[in-house]
Amino acid sequence: MKIGILTFHHSLNCGAALQAWALQAHLRKCGHNASIVNYGKIGWPCKYYLRCDSLRRFIGSFYKGFFTFFRTFAIESYRRHLYRRFMREQMALGDAVKKDEINKSGYTHLIVGSDQVWHSVINEGDDAYFLADVPDGVKRISYAPSFGVDEFDQKLEQKMAGWLARFDALSVREPQGAEIVKRLCGRYAAVVCDPTLLLKRADYEVIERAPRFGLPQKYIAVYTVCGHPWAESAAIGLGKKMGLPVVHLPGGQLARWYLPGKAKRVTALGPAEWLWFIHHAEYVVTNSFHGTVFSLVYHRPFTVALNVKPSDARMLSLLEGVGLISRVEHSERVDCVDVDWGMVDKRIWEMQKGGADFLADNLMHG
Repeated sequence: MKIGILTFHHSLNCGAALQAWALQAHLRKCGHNASIVNYGKIGWPCKYYLRCDSLRRFIGSFYKGFFTFFRTFAIESYRRHLYRRFMREQMALGDAVKKDEINKSGYTHLIVGSDQVWHSVINEGDDAYFLADVPDGVKRISYAPSFGVDEFDQKLEQKMAGWLARFDALSVREPQGAEIVKRLCGRYAAVVCDPTLLLKRADYEVIERAPRFGLPQKYIAVYTVCGHPWAESAAIGLGKKMGLPVVHLPGGQLARWYLPGKAKRVTALGPAEWLWFIHHAEYVVTNSFHGTVFSLVYHRPFTVALNVKPSDARMLSLLEGVGLISRVEHSERVDCVDVDWGMVDKRIWEMQKGGADFLADNLMHG
């Protein structure tokens, strides 16, 4: 049995990188010959680019790129170095393959997921993430992918229905995803946990790495994706009350330090350093799914700053599952009420068992 994992492993996003690693690590702990298919670079954007659709935008992008180059070249290069090092040291990656080469790699099983690999915009319309061209004889399995949206155009729905119908085993990360699968092709899809929840805290502590440029001994961590109107200011307000600095990592980019209300320092984090960043925080404010996951894994008190977007479904589903929906805030407020971590661990264990059983059952009968 040779298992290939097709996901967004190359993304410049800590959650994406860690979910890819976690699924591989879980399967290997179970004794399987599993590796990540080194396909695609979705989520690894160019450092600098020019817009050529109009003269005005070309001049604007040239000016912005010129300014950004001198302001961030060194630290952005270092951030990308950290991601490359994580992939090199922690992921079982072979040579990069093209789409038609995936089927020639000798896989007996292909698992697609997790993350938003079925998001019609994020996956850039690439049907490889639906295993569309995989020949009969290779077992197709989805593990905890997300659609990210609820509606698709009619032509895409028809294509997706055909692709999903060919899977040997279907699972998704949220109940909304299961409803979409049912609507599109009439099939049942199990709702399973994100791969990062298949592992234990100790598994992550092994791969953590302290940031090279250090962090304050005690701090409040803010991790936001795609921006947020008040997460940072709420954390700074809490920092004033607790007498702690705030470290904000916006969108997996460059961390900014605040002593309350004033930027102090900038640094870069890769996946291993990001784990340390969450683990050693006194408090976490986040609008990120994986920011929430690792607050739970590391028993960090946290507040979820809601985005009110379809992508929040996965976060709300997770918090409902562990009985912490009260940690969600719709306005600029942080809740310092203690968490019953024993109850949380018990519910996460139940999620782990469900995800592990799904994989075991469908690999055992492959």
